[in-house]
Amino acid sequence: MYIVPDSEVYMLSGVPLSTQQKHTIYFSDKKTQENYFISKAKKHFNKVTYNRVNKGKCRLQATADTLYDCNYMMFQNSSFSTRWFYAFVTGIEYINNVTAEISFQIDVLQTYWFDIELKECFVEREHSLTDNIGEHILPENVECGEYVYNGDAQSIGLGSLSTCTMVLLATTGGYLYDGVYSGYQIKAFANTETGANNLTNFLNQYLTTPENILALYTCPTDILPVDVTDDGVNITFTGNTNPINVTGVPISNADTINGYMPRNMKLYTYPYNFNEVRNNCGQTLIQRYEFSENLTPYYNIVGNMTMPVQEVLRLDRYKSTKTTGLGRMDMTETITLDSFPLCSWNVDAFNAWVAQNAVPITINAIPSAVQTAKGMITGQSSNSALGSVQNILTSAYTASITANDVKGNYATNNALFGKGQVCFEAQRKSITAEYAKAIDKYFDVFGYACHTTKVPNVSSRPHWNYTKTVDCTIVGGAPSDDIAQMESYFNSGITFWKHPSEVGNYSLDNSV
Repeated sequence: MYIVPDSEVYMLSGVPLSTQQKHTIYFSDKKTQENYFISKAKKHFNKVTYNRVNKGKCRLQATADTLYDCNYMMFQNSSFSTRWFYAFVTGIEYINNVTAEISFQIDVLQTYWFDIELKECFVEREHSLTDNIGEHILPENVECGEYVYNGDAQSIGLGSLSTCTMVLLATTGGYLYDGVYSGYQIKAFANTETGANNLTNFLNQYLTTPENILALYTCPTDILPVDVTDDGVNITFTGNTNPINVTGVPISNADTINGYMPRNMKLYTYPYNFNEVRNNCGQTLIQRYEFSENLTPYYNIVGNMTMPVQEVLRLDRYKSTKTTGLGRMDMTETITLDSFPLCSWNVDAFNAWVAQNAVPITINAIPSAVQTAKGMITGQSSNSALGSVQNILTSAYTASITANDVKGNYATNNALFGKGQVCFEAQRKSITAEYAKAIDKYFDVFGYACHTTKVPNVSSRPHWNYTKTVDCTIVGGAPSDDIAQMESYFNSGITFWKHPSEVGNYSLDNSV
Protein backbone atom coordinates (compact mmCIF):
# COMPACT_ATOMS: atom_id res chain seq x y z
CA MET A 1 0.00 0.00 0.00
CA TYR A 2 1.38 3.31 -1.02
CA ILE A 3 1.59 5.97 1.74
CA VAL A 4 1.71 9.54 0.62
CA PRO A 5 4.76 11.27 2.15
CA ASP A 6 3.23 13.91 4.38
CA SER A 7 5.32 13.73 7.58
CA GLU A 8 6.61 17.00 8.94
CA VAL A 9 10.12 17.47 10.36
CA TYR A 10 11.77 20.38 12.16
CA MET A 11 15.54 20.36 12.60
CA LEU A 12 16.34 22.39 15.72
CA SER A 13 19.50 24.13 16.86
CA GLY A 14 20.54 25.30 20.31
CA VAL A 15 18.15 23.16 22.36
CA PRO A 16 19.82 22.85 25.83
CA LEU A 17 19.18 19.11 26.20
CA SER A 18 21.32 16.02 25.69
CA THR A 19 21.01 12.25 25.66
CA GLN A 20 22.43 12.08 29.23
CA GLN A 21 19.05 13.34 30.45
CA LYS A 22 20.49 15.02 33.54
CA HIS A 23 18.39 18.03 32.60
CA THR A 24 15.04 18.47 30.96
CA ILE A 25 12.55 21.30 30.43
CA TYR A 26 9.28 21.53 32.30
CA PHE A 27 6.32 22.72 30.23
CA SER A 28 2.92 23.38 31.69
CA ASP A 29 1.01 22.33 28.53
CA LYS A 30 1.52 20.84 25.09
CA LYS A 31 1.04 24.06 23.17
CA THR A 32 3.75 25.88 25.13
CA GLN A 33 6.05 22.90 24.54
CA GLU A 34 5.36 22.85 20.80
CA ASN A 35 5.83 26.60 20.37
CA TYR A 36 9.17 26.58 22.15
CA PHE A 37 10.70 23.80 20.06
CA ILE A 38 9.41 25.27 16.79
CA SER A 39 11.04 28.57 17.80
CA LYS A 40 14.42 26.76 17.76
CA ALA A 41 13.91 25.42 14.20
CA LYS A 42 16.67 25.93 11.63
CA LYS A 43 15.10 23.85 8.87
CA HIS A 44 11.51 22.82 8.24
CA PHE A 45 10.66 19.88 5.95
CA ASN A 46 7.20 18.98 4.59
CA LYS A 47 6.03 15.88 2.76
CA VAL A 48 8.73 13.71 4.27
CA THR A 49 8.52 9.93 4.07
CA TYR A 50 7.03 8.26 7.17
CA ASN A 51 9.52 8.32 10.06
CA ARG A 52 9.87 5.05 11.94
CA VAL A 53 10.35 5.90 15.60
CA ASN A 54 12.23 2.75 16.56
CA LYS A 55 14.48 2.74 13.54
CA GLY A 56 16.12 5.95 14.66
CA LYS A 57 17.02 7.17 11.16
CA CYS A 58 15.44 9.36 8.53
CA ARG A 59 16.55 10.99 5.29
CA LEU A 60 16.00 14.63 4.44
CA GLN A 61 16.52 16.59 1.27
CA ALA A 62 19.33 18.79 2.51
CA THR A 63 23.07 18.90 2.43
CA ALA A 64 24.70 17.49 5.57
CA ASP A 65 26.76 20.65 6.08
CA THR A 66 23.65 22.78 6.61
CA LEU A 67 22.46 20.52 9.45
CA TYR A 68 25.65 19.92 11.45
CA ASP A 69 24.69 22.50 14.08
CA CYS A 70 21.31 20.87 14.72
CA ASN A 71 21.22 18.90 17.98
CA TYR A 72 17.49 18.24 18.28
CA MET A 73 14.50 17.50 16.08
CA MET A 74 10.75 17.11 16.19
CA PHE A 75 8.56 15.29 13.71
CA GLN A 76 4.96 14.31 13.18
CA ASN A 77 3.54 11.54 10.99
CA SER A 78 0.49 13.52 10.01
CA SER A 79 -1.28 10.71 8.19
CA PHE A 80 -1.63 8.67 11.36
CA SER A 81 -1.38 10.97 14.38
CA THR A 82 -1.10 14.52 15.62
CA ARG A 83 1.57 13.54 18.17
CA TRP A 84 4.85 15.32 17.99
CA PHE A 85 7.87 13.15 18.58
CA TYR A 86 10.85 14.94 20.13
CA ALA A 87 14.30 13.48 19.62
CA PHE A 88 18.01 14.08 20.14
CA VAL A 89 20.08 14.25 16.94
CA THR A 90 22.89 11.76 17.46
CA GLY A 91 24.42 11.84 13.97
CA ILE A 92 24.27 13.49 10.54
CA GLU A 93 25.64 11.60 7.57
CA TYR A 94 26.25 12.77 4.01
CA ILE A 95 24.42 10.61 1.47
CA ASN A 96 24.74 12.76 -1.63
CA ASN A 97 24.69 16.40 -2.59
CA VAL A 98 20.99 16.74 -1.88
CA THR A 99 20.40 14.09 0.80
CA ALA A 100 21.47 13.72 4.43
CA GLU A 101 20.70 10.88 6.80
CA ILE A 102 19.78 11.83 10.35
CA SER A 103 20.35 9.48 13.30
CA PHE A 104 18.17 10.27 16.30
CA GLN A 105 17.12 9.02 19.73
CA ILE A 106 13.62 9.71 20.98
CA ASP A 107 13.41 12.06 23.97
CA VAL A 108 10.88 9.97 25.85
CA LEU A 109 10.29 12.56 28.57
CA GLN A 110 9.30 15.36 26.20
CA THR A 111 7.44 13.01 23.86
CA TYR A 112 5.25 11.30 26.48
CA TRP A 113 5.29 13.79 29.39
CA PHE A 114 1.63 14.75 29.03
CA ASP A 115 0.56 11.11 28.67
CA ILE A 116 2.07 9.73 31.87
CA GLU A 117 1.48 10.07 35.61
CA LEU A 118 4.06 10.00 38.38
CA LYS A 119 3.00 7.80 41.28
CA GLU A 120 4.22 7.70 44.84
CA CYS A 121 7.69 6.28 45.36
CA PHE A 122 10.63 6.73 47.70
CA VAL A 123 12.11 10.18 47.07
CA GLU A 124 15.74 10.35 48.13
CA ARG A 125 16.18 14.11 47.71
CA GLU A 126 14.50 17.01 45.96
CA HIS A 127 13.83 20.73 46.15
CA SER A 128 11.21 21.18 48.83
CA LEU A 129 7.84 22.85 48.42
CA THR A 130 8.51 25.10 51.44
CA ASP A 131 11.72 26.14 53.15
CA ASN A 132 11.25 27.49 56.66
CA ILE A 133 13.96 27.40 59.33
CA GLY A 134 13.72 24.12 61.21
CA GLU A 135 11.41 22.48 58.70
CA HIS A 136 14.06 20.27 57.10
CA ILE A 137 16.50 18.60 59.49
CA LEU A 138 17.40 15.25 57.89
CA PRO A 139 21.18 14.69 57.90
CA GLU A 140 23.22 15.45 54.80
CA ASN A 141 26.41 13.76 53.72
CA VAL A 142 28.50 16.94 53.67
CA GLU A 143 31.63 18.03 55.53
CA CYS A 144 31.15 20.86 58.03
CA GLY A 145 34.76 21.71 58.93
CA GLU A 146 35.65 23.78 61.97
CA TYR A 147 33.11 25.84 63.90
CA VAL A 148 33.32 29.55 64.69
CA TYR A 149 31.42 31.88 67.01
CA ASN A 150 28.93 34.44 65.70
CA GLY A 151 28.23 37.65 67.60
CA ASP A 152 28.76 38.35 71.28
CA ALA A 153 28.23 35.94 74.14
CA GLN A 154 25.12 36.33 76.28
CA SER A 155 25.44 35.96 80.06
CA ILE A 156 22.78 33.70 81.58
CA GLY A 157 22.45 34.42 85.28
CA LEU A 158 25.06 36.25 87.32
CA GLY A 159 27.42 33.49 88.46
CA SER A 160 30.66 35.07 89.69
CA LEU A 161 29.55 38.49 88.43
CA SER A 162 27.59 39.00 91.67
CA THR A 163 28.37 36.83 94.68
CA CYS A 164 28.31 36.97 98.43
CA THR A 165 30.20 35.19 101.20
CA MET A 166 28.20 32.71 103.24
CA VAL A 167 29.18 32.03 106.86
CA LEU A 168 28.04 28.69 108.23
CA LEU A 169 27.53 29.06 111.97
CA ALA A 170 26.99 26.45 114.65
CA THR A 171 23.97 27.73 116.57
CA THR A 172 21.09 26.37 118.56
CA GLY A 173 17.83 25.79 116.78
CA GLY A 174 17.04 24.45 113.38
CA TYR A 175 16.54 25.91 109.93
CA LEU A 176 15.35 24.74 106.56
CA TYR A 177 17.67 25.42 103.62
CA ASP A 178 17.02 24.20 100.08
CA GLY A 179 14.15 22.17 101.50
CA VAL A 180 16.48 20.25 103.84
CA TYR A 181 16.64 20.59 107.64
CA SER A 182 19.87 22.08 109.04
CA GLY A 183 21.10 22.50 112.60
CA TYR A 184 23.30 25.40 111.48
CA GLN A 185 22.56 28.93 110.42
CA ILE A 186 23.77 30.86 107.37
CA LYS A 187 24.73 34.51 107.42
CA ALA A 188 25.52 36.25 104.11
CA PHE A 189 27.79 39.26 103.51
CA ALA A 190 28.04 41.18 100.25
CA ASN A 191 31.33 40.78 98.40
CA THR A 192 32.28 44.45 98.62
CA GLU A 193 35.07 46.24 100.44
CA THR A 194 32.68 47.31 103.18
CA GLY A 195 31.14 43.87 103.32
CA ALA A 196 34.58 42.28 103.68
CA ASN A 197 35.47 44.60 106.58
CA ASN A 198 32.18 43.84 108.29
CA LEU A 199 32.76 40.13 107.76
CA THR A 200 36.21 40.41 109.36
CA ASN A 201 34.74 42.15 112.39
CA PHE A 202 32.06 39.50 112.59
CA LEU A 203 34.62 36.69 112.55
CA ASN A 204 36.66 38.39 115.29
CA GLN A 205 33.72 37.83 117.62
CA TYR A 206 34.52 34.14 117.48
CA LEU A 207 38.15 34.31 118.59
CA THR A 208 37.34 32.42 121.74
CA THR A 209 35.11 29.94 119.93
CA PRO A 210 36.59 29.53 116.43
CA GLU A 211 35.05 26.09 116.17
CA ASN A 212 31.65 27.75 115.75
CA ILE A 213 32.69 28.98 112.31
CA LEU A 214 32.08 25.85 110.31
CA ALA A 215 32.75 27.15 106.83
CA LEU A 216 33.02 30.20 104.61
CA TYR A 217 32.03 29.83 100.99
CA THR A 218 30.94 31.82 97.97
CA CYS A 219 27.41 31.83 96.58
CA PRO A 220 25.79 33.69 93.64
CA THR A 221 23.29 36.25 94.83
CA ASP A 222 20.68 35.74 92.12
CA ILE A 223 19.48 32.43 93.54
CA LEU A 224 19.11 33.69 97.13
CA PRO A 225 15.67 34.49 98.60
CA VAL A 226 16.93 37.69 100.26
CA ASP A 227 18.89 40.76 99.23
CA VAL A 228 22.42 40.57 100.64
CA THR A 229 23.84 43.76 102.22
CA ASP A 230 27.23 44.94 103.43
CA ASP A 231 26.09 44.54 107.04
CA GLY A 232 25.27 40.88 106.56
CA VAL A 233 21.90 39.14 106.44
CA ASN A 234 20.73 36.22 108.53
CA ILE A 235 19.09 33.61 106.33
CA THR A 236 16.63 31.82 108.56
CA PHE A 237 14.35 29.84 106.30
CA THR A 238 13.76 28.98 102.71
CA GLY A 239 12.13 26.06 101.03
CA ASN A 240 13.90 26.60 97.71
CA THR A 241 16.24 29.05 96.06
CA ASN A 242 15.00 31.45 93.40
CA PRO A 243 14.54 29.94 89.91
CA ILE A 244 16.01 32.11 87.17
CA ASN A 245 14.34 32.36 83.76
CA VAL A 246 16.27 33.86 80.86
CA THR A 247 15.29 34.35 77.20
CA GLY A 248 18.07 33.96 74.67
CA VAL A 249 18.69 35.51 71.27
CA PRO A 250 16.49 34.01 68.51
CA ILE A 251 17.70 33.03 65.06
CA SER A 252 16.17 34.36 61.83
CA ASN A 253 16.91 34.49 58.12
CA ALA A 254 18.24 38.02 58.64
CA ASP A 255 21.30 36.55 60.39
CA THR A 256 24.41 35.47 58.53
CA ILE A 257 26.51 32.34 58.82
CA ASN A 258 29.94 33.71 59.73
CA GLY A 259 29.20 36.71 57.52
CA TYR A 260 27.67 34.70 54.65
CA MET A 261 23.96 35.12 53.86
CA PRO A 262 22.61 31.69 52.83
CA ARG A 263 19.80 31.10 50.37
CA ASN A 264 18.80 27.72 51.79
CA MET A 265 17.23 27.89 55.24
CA LYS A 266 18.58 24.48 56.24
CA LEU A 267 21.92 26.18 56.92
CA TYR A 268 20.34 27.84 59.96
CA THR A 269 19.82 24.44 61.60
CA TYR A 270 22.14 21.92 63.24
CA PRO A 271 24.90 20.94 62.46
CA TYR A 272 25.54 24.07 60.39
CA ASN A 273 24.25 26.58 62.94
CA PHE A 274 23.34 26.13 66.61
CA ASN A 275 23.41 27.73 70.06
CA GLU A 276 26.17 26.72 72.46
CA VAL A 277 25.71 27.02 76.23
CA ARG A 278 28.87 26.84 78.35
CA ASN A 279 29.91 27.27 81.97
CA ASN A 280 33.41 28.57 81.11
CA CYS A 281 34.91 25.70 83.05
CA GLY A 282 35.13 23.20 80.21
CA GLN A 283 31.53 22.01 79.94
CA THR A 284 29.32 22.85 76.95
CA LEU A 285 25.78 22.04 75.88
CA ILE A 286 24.48 22.20 72.30
CA GLN A 287 21.03 23.71 71.87
CA ARG A 288 19.35 23.40 68.47
CA TYR A 289 17.34 26.40 67.38
CA GLU A 290 14.91 24.22 65.43
CA PHE A 291 13.89 22.41 68.64
CA SER A 292 13.34 25.66 70.55
CA GLU A 293 9.98 27.40 70.67
CA ASN A 294 9.82 30.22 68.09
CA LEU A 295 13.49 29.49 67.23
CA THR A 296 14.33 31.20 70.53
CA PRO A 297 16.47 29.69 73.32
CA TYR A 298 14.85 29.71 76.77
CA TYR A 299 16.72 28.81 79.96
CA ASN A 300 15.77 27.93 83.52
CA ILE A 301 18.41 27.97 86.26
CA VAL A 302 18.00 26.44 89.72
CA GLY A 303 20.57 26.23 92.49
CA ASN A 304 21.24 25.57 96.15
CA MET A 305 22.70 27.86 98.80
CA THR A 306 24.20 25.12 100.97
CA MET A 307 27.58 23.53 100.37
CA PRO A 308 28.57 22.55 97.79
CA VAL A 309 26.91 25.38 95.88
CA GLN A 310 25.65 24.46 92.42
CA GLU A 311 23.61 26.05 89.69
CA VAL A 312 21.96 23.82 87.10
CA LEU A 313 20.83 25.23 83.77
CA ARG A 314 17.99 23.48 82.00
CA LEU A 315 16.66 24.13 78.51
CA ASP A 316 13.13 25.48 78.70
CA ARG A 317 10.46 25.11 75.98
CA TYR A 318 12.79 22.72 74.21
CA LYS A 319 12.00 19.51 72.32
CA SER A 320 8.41 19.76 73.50
CA THR A 321 5.28 19.05 71.52
CA LYS A 322 3.25 21.21 73.89
CA THR A 323 2.90 24.93 73.18
CA THR A 324 1.43 26.06 76.51
CA GLY A 325 1.51 25.12 80.16
CA LEU A 326 4.10 23.39 82.30
CA GLY A 327 6.15 20.33 81.52
CA ARG A 328 7.98 21.81 78.56
CA MET A 329 11.42 21.72 80.14
CA ASP A 330 14.12 19.30 79.05
CA MET A 331 15.30 17.67 82.29
CA THR A 332 17.87 15.44 80.60
CA GLU A 333 20.06 17.98 78.81
CA THR A 334 21.57 20.15 81.53
CA ILE A 335 24.80 21.91 82.35
CA THR A 336 26.16 22.58 85.84
CA LEU A 337 28.04 25.47 87.39
CA ASP A 338 29.89 24.43 90.56
CA SER A 339 33.18 26.33 90.52
CA PHE A 340 32.29 28.61 93.44
CA PRO A 341 35.34 28.92 95.70
CA LEU A 342 35.53 28.05 99.36
CA CYS A 343 36.85 30.96 101.41
CA SER A 344 39.74 31.06 103.87
CA TRP A 345 39.71 32.93 107.16
CA ASN A 346 42.45 34.00 109.54
CA VAL A 347 42.54 32.84 113.16
CA ASP A 348 45.29 34.68 115.14
CA ALA A 349 46.68 31.87 117.24
CA PHE A 350 48.23 34.14 119.90
CA ASN A 351 45.16 36.31 120.46
CA ALA A 352 42.98 33.24 120.45
CA TRP A 353 45.28 31.60 123.00
CA VAL A 354 45.30 34.66 125.24
CA ALA A 355 41.55 35.03 124.97
CA GLN A 356 41.04 31.38 125.82
CA ASN A 357 43.63 31.25 128.65
CA ALA A 358 43.52 34.73 130.29
CA VAL A 359 41.55 33.56 133.31
CA PRO A 360 43.37 30.24 133.75
CA ILE A 361 46.73 32.06 133.56
CA THR A 362 45.74 34.44 136.35
CA ILE A 363 44.44 31.69 138.58
CA ASN A 364 47.43 29.45 137.95
CA ALA A 365 49.90 32.30 138.58
CA ILE A 366 48.60 33.10 142.14
CA PRO A 367 49.80 29.96 143.90
CA SER A 368 52.98 30.13 141.93
CA ALA A 369 53.65 33.66 143.19
CA VAL A 370 52.91 32.59 146.80
CA GLN A 371 55.32 29.73 146.51
CA THR A 372 57.98 32.01 145.05
CA ALA A 373 57.61 34.52 147.89
CA LYS A 374 57.80 31.75 150.47
CA GLY A 375 60.98 30.45 148.98
CA MET A 376 62.57 33.88 149.06
CA ILE A 377 61.76 34.25 152.77
CA THR A 378 63.06 30.83 153.71
CA GLY A 379 65.94 31.07 151.32
CA GLN A 380 64.70 28.10 149.41
CA SER A 381 63.70 28.47 145.80
CA SER A 382 60.80 26.53 144.46
CA ASN A 383 61.63 24.73 141.27
CA SER A 384 57.93 23.94 140.78
CA ALA A 385 56.98 27.62 140.95
CA LEU A 386 59.70 28.63 138.54
CA GLY A 387 58.64 25.82 136.22
CA SER A 388 55.02 27.01 136.24
CA VAL A 389 55.98 30.54 135.30
CA GLN A 390 58.39 29.27 132.65
CA ASN A 391 55.71 27.01 131.21
CA ILE A 392 53.30 29.91 130.99
CA LEU A 393 55.83 32.19 129.33
CA THR A 394 56.98 29.44 126.98
CA SER A 395 53.41 28.65 125.92
CA ALA A 396 52.74 32.33 125.34
CA TYR A 397 55.89 32.71 123.27
CA THR A 398 55.05 29.62 121.26
CA ALA A 399 51.58 30.96 120.59
CA SER A 400 52.96 34.38 119.59
CA ILE A 401 55.32 32.99 116.98
CA THR A 402 52.91 30.42 115.61
CA ALA A 403 51.85 31.34 112.05
CA ASN A 404 48.30 32.50 111.71
CA ASP A 405 46.16 29.46 111.07
CA VAL A 406 44.46 29.78 107.67
CA LYS A 407 41.35 27.67 107.50
CA GLY A 408 39.26 26.70 104.52
CA ASN A 409 40.11 25.57 101.01
CA TYR A 410 42.11 28.04 98.97
CA ALA A 411 42.88 25.61 96.12
CA THR A 412 39.88 26.72 94.07
CA ASN A 413 39.08 28.00 90.62
CA ASN A 414 39.98 31.55 91.60
CA ALA A 415 41.66 32.40 88.28
CA LEU A 416 38.39 32.45 86.34
CA PHE A 417 36.30 33.44 89.33
CA GLY A 418 38.35 36.57 89.93
CA LYS A 419 37.77 37.63 86.33
CA GLY A 420 34.01 37.28 86.69
CA GLN A 421 33.96 34.46 84.14
CA VAL A 422 32.51 31.65 86.23
CA CYS A 423 29.01 31.91 84.81
CA PHE A 424 26.72 30.47 82.18
CA GLU A 425 27.09 31.96 78.71
CA ALA A 426 25.36 31.31 75.40
CA GLN A 427 26.72 32.10 71.95
CA ARG A 428 25.76 31.17 68.43
CA LYS A 429 28.14 28.82 66.68
CA SER A 430 28.27 27.92 63.00
CA ILE A 431 30.37 26.55 60.19
CA THR A 432 32.71 28.98 58.46
CA ALA A 433 31.56 31.19 55.60
CA GLU A 434 33.61 29.14 53.14
CA TYR A 435 31.91 25.88 54.09
CA ALA A 436 28.51 27.60 54.24
CA LYS A 437 28.92 28.88 50.69
CA ALA A 438 29.94 25.44 49.38
CA ILE A 439 27.04 23.64 51.12
CA ASP A 440 24.60 26.35 50.04
CA LYS A 441 25.55 25.78 46.40
CA TYR A 442 25.18 22.03 46.89
CA PHE A 443 21.63 22.59 48.17
CA ASP A 444 20.99 24.95 45.25
CA VAL A 445 21.76 22.20 42.76
CA PHE A 446 20.48 19.07 44.50
CA GLY A 447 17.92 20.26 47.05
CA TYR A 448 17.53 18.60 50.47
CA ALA A 449 17.50 15.02 51.64
CA CYS A 450 13.87 13.90 51.62
CA HIS A 451 13.80 10.16 52.43
CA THR A 452 10.06 9.69 52.28
CA THR A 453 7.43 8.11 50.08
CA LYS A 454 5.63 10.69 47.97
CA VAL A 455 4.99 11.86 44.43
CA PRO A 456 8.22 13.44 43.12
CA ASN A 457 8.08 17.22 43.03
CA VAL A 458 9.16 18.67 39.67
CA SER A 459 7.75 22.20 39.59
CA SER A 460 7.70 23.83 43.05
CA ARG A 461 10.57 26.30 42.56
CA PRO A 462 10.64 29.35 40.25
CA HIS A 463 13.57 28.24 38.08
CA TRP A 464 14.46 24.57 38.54
CA ASN A 465 13.62 21.43 40.53
CA TYR A 466 15.94 18.51 41.15
CA THR A 467 14.55 15.14 42.16
CA LYS A 468 16.12 11.74 42.77
CA THR A 469 14.07 8.65 43.53
CA VAL A 470 14.40 4.99 44.39
CA ASP A 471 12.26 2.60 42.30
CA CYS A 472 10.33 5.36 40.58
CA THR A 473 6.83 4.39 39.41
CA ILE A 474 5.30 5.84 36.23
CA VAL A 475 2.04 4.82 34.58
CA GLY A 476 0.30 6.07 31.45
CA GLY A 477 0.13 6.03 27.66
CA ALA A 478 3.66 5.18 26.60
CA PRO A 479 5.47 1.99 25.55
CA SER A 480 6.71 0.01 28.53
CA ASP A 481 10.37 0.24 27.53
CA ASP A 482 10.05 4.02 27.27
CA ILE A 483 8.38 4.13 30.69
CA ALA A 484 11.25 2.08 32.13
CA GLN A 485 13.69 4.52 30.59
CA MET A 486 11.89 7.50 32.15
CA GLU A 487 11.90 5.77 35.53
CA SER A 488 15.65 5.28 35.24
CA TYR A 489 16.11 9.04 34.72
CA PHE A 490 14.31 9.77 37.99
CA ASN A 491 16.27 7.08 39.83
CA SER A 492 19.54 8.59 38.59
CA GLY A 493 18.48 12.13 39.44
CA ILE A 494 17.15 14.74 37.02
CA THR A 495 16.59 18.51 37.01
CA PHE A 496 13.49 20.12 35.53
CA TRP A 497 14.00 23.70 34.29
CA LYS A 498 11.11 26.15 34.02
CA HIS A 499 12.75 28.38 31.43
CA PRO A 500 14.80 26.79 28.63
CA SER A 501 17.20 29.73 28.42
CA GLU A 502 18.19 29.18 32.07
CA VAL A 503 19.26 25.54 31.87
CA GLY A 504 22.50 25.20 33.84
CA ASN A 505 22.33 28.71 35.34
CA TYR A 506 22.53 28.06 39.09
CA SER A 507 23.29 31.67 39.93
CA LEU A 508 19.57 32.51 39.85
CA ASP A 509 17.54 32.93 43.04
CA ASN A 510 15.61 29.68 43.20
CA SER A 511 14.30 30.10 46.74
CA VAL A 512 10.67 29.40 47.59
